[in-house]
Amino acid sequence: MQDDKLKYYFAYSEEDYRYFIAIYLYKYVSFDKKYDKIFFDDISYFRKVIYKEIKEEYMSEIESVSKRIKKAELNFMDETLSILVILMVVSHKRQGKNYNLNIENTEILEKRQEYLQLKNFFPDFTNINLLFFTDYLFRISRDEKDVFVKFKNWLDISIAIIKIVRIFEIESKVDLKNIDVFLDKIFYYIKPLIFRTKRKIKLKNSILKDVKDLYPTIFNFLKKNFYYLEEVINEKVSDEEIAYLVPFFHKALQNNNKINKKGILVTTYKENIALFLKEDIETEFLIDIDKILTLKSFEQIEKDLDDYDYILTTFSVENDFVKEIKHTKIIELNPILTEKDIKKLENAGLKKNKK
Repeated sequence: MQDDKLKYYFAYSEEDYRYFIAIYLYKYVSFDKKYDKIFFDDISYFRKVIYKEIKEEYMSEIESVSKRIKKAELNFMDETLSILVILMVVSHKRQGKNYNLNIENTEILEKRQEYLQLKNFFPDFTNINLLFFTDYLFRISRDEKDVFVKFKNWLDISIAIIKIVRIFEIESKVDLKNIDVFLDKIFYYIKPLIFRTKRKIKLKNSILKDVKDLYPTIFNFLKKNFYYLEEVINEKVSDEEIAYLVPFFHKALQNNNKINKKGILVTTYKENIALFLKEDIETEFLIDIDKILTLKSFEQIEKDLDDYDYILTTFSVENDFVKEIKHTKIIELNPILTEKDIKKLENAGLKKNKK
């Protein structure tokens, strides 16, 4: 912007500033789960210019908050929580600017479980900062609760998505089966997609190249028709985000009258990797993966495991737990489906999908 003396200056909200710094840092910060370490990626220009200064200012605090956040019961994927950690550190350093924060719907936020967890484990953070963090988790979450608070134009968003799906049916010359279930899956992914798009958050593990190679027709269709949604949210959606929707449409075309087995996928990997693994498995086999769960959320539904034919995991399960499960098969897989995994699933009784 320009003042009366024709001098240029930056104008931004406090919320935008914090997100900008946090997302910038997130591009370079790596969270090593195996060794419980935090470090900056070895990018030469970044390292040479500002690495030392940033490391001294942020690194120890990011590591400290990261360890504390693991104690809270927050049912989100690692990538979402990693951004939260950096956002918390940036906000802590900006406490003097808290008066500039404009948090809406505070009464709703204070009743959410995320707020209560953060308040319990981070008593040293001011209440307005805790509300700011809760707002982030609320807006990136997938749940239906208060969806019209999260998106004031949710009805328009819904209509845009339904238009895209209907055009897909017309161009593919099909009437999609279980259309309500299919739309639920799309809406489930669309909510965080919109938030990430508006906040310029880029997923670190892109599946774009694989999707273009495997499903070019569907990808090109979505890219061509996604303007229906883009006009409503007033943002351009990246190819990387669109790519994650492609396997859903591919699976919908494959849907048939055969009764599929029912399973859940339990993973410690990032959400985008888990989604791609899920779609790979459902493409190869006649199985519907009902849920993708973190380890914490999996532990909370142990009593309902008899409802599933298969529990698919990306980590080793303790033998004592395996013995307790009588009717459900537990299969450990790699985060990216391999030929060995496919053979393992076949040996476990899953039938191949006719492509």
